[in-house]
Amino acid sequence: MRFINTRSAVAALAAALVFMLGTPTCASLGQDKVPLMHDGYLILRLRVGCGGLTAQQRKTEIQLRMHNLMARQFAQQDQDLVGQVVAKKWGKDMIIGTPDHLLLTVTRTDARANNCDVTWLANYWRNRMVQALIIATRTG
Repeated sequence: MRFINTRSAVAALAAALVFMLGTPTCASLGQDKVPLMHDGYLILRLRVGCGGLTAQQRKTEIQLRMHNLMARQFAQQDQDLVGQVVAKKWGKDMIIGTPDHLLLTVTRTDARANNCDVTWLANYWRNRMVQALIIATRTG
């Protein structure tokens, strides 16, 4: 009687499950879908945590950072801050912010949860954040 190697059997079973079930979907990667809003304007939806934070905690941190940037913009009457918000490569991830103010890190996990490329997602979220800053500037 021949015995089957346990590791080989587990690996084969795992491969069969991945084949049958497919790769993880957005819903399985992040169930939270936490909306980040400003004055009724939807900026983005966080589907995953990052850096040890849950999606909800991450949202709170991003809101605080945006609030601080907006306060700085109003205090300095610096309309150019909106133009300084960029998305740029940072290792395998992207960051969104001004030269001296980080707003958000966009990770590959964020991109996977949103079924897109990290660069595309970072630029999309950057544009939404800039729009929110413009709205805040107009409504003061």
